[in-house]
Amino acid sequence: MKKKLLIALVVLAVVGCIAFVAFKIAGQRSVSTSLLTTPFASAPAEVKTQVDQAAAAIKAKDYLGSVKALKMVADKGGLSQEQKDAIGRTLSDVSGMKLGDNADAVTEVILEIQTKLME
Repeated sequence: MKKKLLIALVVLAVVGCIAFVAFKIAGQRSVSTSLLTTPFASAPAEVKTQVDQAAAAIKAKDYLGSVKALKMVADKGGLSQEQKDAIGRTLSDVSGMKLGDNADAVTEVILEIQTKLME
């Protein structure tokens, strides 16, 4: 368990560094909600609803709400690799956004999701 947590922390640090560099080079990034929602098009209704809520929260720049919705999806389990990749890409994009006062909370939830996706 400690090894998985350490790996998740390293992955998060690398993703954060890459996101920071990309942000500095390209300016404000955006999060593609279509890249998130497409792999969940045929998912069960309760999963699709959570993904749609995450996408709506992203569009509203409510990044804490979006990662909390994605955490519920990850906690449910049974995700395909394509769905896991879509969530991972979205988390990477979100980590590169200006998170403001919620930065610590968003980062904590992202770490929890990444750990769950690695199980």
